[in-house]
Amino acid sequence: MKRSAVASVEGTFVTEFLGRLSETLGLGVVVSHLGGAPSGADFGDASLGTTSPGGILWTNPSLESLFPGAFTAGRSVHEVLDEVTDVDTRGFPYVVGPAGDEIGEEVLRGGTLRRSLAHDPSRLFRLFELPLCEDEDAPLVAHCLLDITPEKALFETFRNTVHQLSSMKEIIDLLYESMGTGDLIKLILVSVTARQGCGFNRAFFLERSGTRLRGRLGIGPASAEEAHTIWTRLSESNLNLRETLQHFSGTDGPPDLVTQALVGRMNLPLDDGKGGGEPHGIGDACRKGRPALVTASSALPGAEGDLFRMLGVDEIAVVPLTIRERLAGVLLADNFITRKPISDGDLEVLKTFSVYAGIALERSSLYDELTRNLTDLRRAHRERQENHKRLLQAEKLSALGSLAASVSHEIRNPLVAIGGLARSVLEDEQLGDESREALEIVVSEVRRLERFLTGTLDFAKPEVESLAPVDLAKLIRDVSSTFREEIHRSGIELQLSAPDEPLTVTVSQNAVRGALSNLLKNAIEAVEEGGRIRVGLKILGQEPSGPGDDVMERRKLIEIEVADTGPGIPTEVRALIFEPFFTTKKNGTGIGLAITKQHIRNLGGRVSLESHPPFNTVFRVTLPAKAGTL
Repeated sequence: MKRSAVASVEGTFVTEFLGRLSETLGLGVVVSHLGGAPSGADFGDASLGTTSPGGILWTNPSLESLFPGAFTAGRSVHEVLDEVTDVDTRGFPYVVGPAGDEIGEEVLRGGTLRRSLAHDPSRLFRLFELPLCEDEDAPLVAHCLLDITPEKALFETFRNTVHQLSSMKEIIDLLYESMGTGDLIKLILVSVTARQGCGFNRAFFLERSGTRLRGRLGIGPASAEEAHTIWTRLSESNLNLRETLQHFSGTDGPPDLVTQALVGRMNLPLDDGKGGGEPHGIGDACRKGRPALVTASSALPGAEGDLFRMLGVDEIAVVPLTIRERLAGVLLADNFITRKPISDGDLEVLKTFSVYAGIALERSSLYDELTRNLTDLRRAHRERQENHKRLLQAEKLSALGSLAASVSHEIRNPLVAIGGLARSVLEDEQLGDESREALEIVVSEVRRLERFLTGTLDFAKPEVESLAPVDLAKLIRDVSSTFREEIHRSGIELQLSAPDEPLTVTVSQNAVRGALSNLLKNAIEAVEEGGRIRVGLKILGQEPSGPGDDVMERRKLIEIEVADTGPGIPTEVRALIFEPFFTTKKNGTGIGLAITKQHIRNLGGRVSLESHPPFNTVFRVTLPAKAGTL
């Protein structure tokens, strides 16, 4: 009869050997036999002749203490095992290391994993079956249960640590990539709530404003149903943290309006620790400058207590965020949906996160300051350029005014005499056709020169505008009526769009009338027979009253439009059409549009040129409802 080294030790000596072995390794051991009777084997009260195959012969004290009264002599060992444990098919989950290699289970490979069904269901065992005797007639088997619960806990701690380190690295990379404060705050909240990040249900950012903390932005579902929908969609999408942030940024506004409404109601006094008594609650966390778990029972009475009631939770994680050792804001996180307790490990993760988030906030603050300074410099540069242009223009106008006055004095009187003489000769009924035609040309050219002189003087020495309430709707209809006969004679369709009710604006009537007449006359000259001219008046939206207007004090704007279906103005000369004496007309003076722009600008308005076929030339005159500077 063949026996193994272990099986050669019989009877009481076997039990002593297994007992010492189990004490050394922490094993729970039960010995059973598969039938027959090996020579010389004696296991105390259990007789091989009285037990059925697979019956229990001996159990060590360790197993008896784990499962009292379960492994009794004579019972089927497999039946008892199924009563007190269950096969665990999950095993140790695999995790992926930093280099992409798989870190698998290393705890005593082999055997079967069994999870306890009694006393402590979290306990995990590995079951080994070791043959003690190779006797074919009566083989003995030792069923050894090794408690691997500590190893499992250690493995899960290792897995969670690897996950946290991997997530923290991705979060840090994203934090350092973000520049603007608004985008950074959004990233911070996504990192705290994302499954790939800290995994909280909700997160809120409260910004410091003087001696108070005011809600700015929040992320998180408002109900269990909404949470299920959002988390299921994100889980199915299998997004990483960067993709989750992009998904959130691509949505229109915050994911939940109810959460945003909560943020809008958050307004807490900032406790600086100078009050009487020992500070505690959210204010204490802000004063100490480190993450803390604050419960409803430890919150300060008043605003903090109201905050807990509003959030509907018993505990929140408070994470102060500082810039250059000064509190910039506070991050609040809770588990409103799952009600999962916030652990010390969660706070440690938030503590690490807060360090990098604070650094990123400082960078974004510097970036915002740099952006504001750059914007101010660009604005100052534009203003300097505009002032320089105005100075040059003023110098030109001054020289032009002196020249115009001198030329007008020397030319106007002779022109008046020439024109008057020509018109008196034209009254002679006996005048020949050729002479009449020549004199009509003289009269026409004299009128053109007079207009040129008048325009030059008006442009060089503009009169101070007299402001008064003017009904622009009526003014537009009156000016259009002045040209109606000429428009009809030219075969042009006039489309007039002006409100029936008065639209009163404080402007210079002469300036607006002159500008509108000039634009309308240009349109008539540009449009051929069968073309269209559109004149419109409407109220625009509102705009800031000046640069850097933080309170966004706004005012209404009035727009006058003169559009025509003529050939349009070539792109290469559009920048020059408002310059004095520039013209594309054969007999033009180049003064009309320059005077129009000057008059409108003096009223605090602007003139722009656009093209929207079939209306190839569209002039828009924009005026404030009350005279001022845009």
